[in-house]
Amino acid sequence: MPEDAAARSRPSEKWAVADRPKNTNPDPAVFGVAGAVLDLLEAAGDTAAKETAQALGERLRAVRREAYALVVEVPAGERLGAGSR
Repeated sequence: MPEDAAARSRPSEKWAVADRPKNTNPDPAVFGVAGAVLDLLEAAGDTAAKETAQALGERLRAVRREAYALVVEVPAGERLGAGSR
């Protein structure tokens, strides 16, 4: 990309350090979209689809609980690897 096409530029190492906490915290929209997809799959009427949606829904809820618990219980950045800081 030509340099004049970029609005802002900084070394990727600095960008990664600032961006990492955004990627390590759960985004509620992700869980909402995944849940909506599973609802549609379950409503499809097919027995295999319903069973799959139910199993994945259970897993989704477990992951959501764990992710939110980590946000509440673990200080920001603590679970990032040593090379991540």
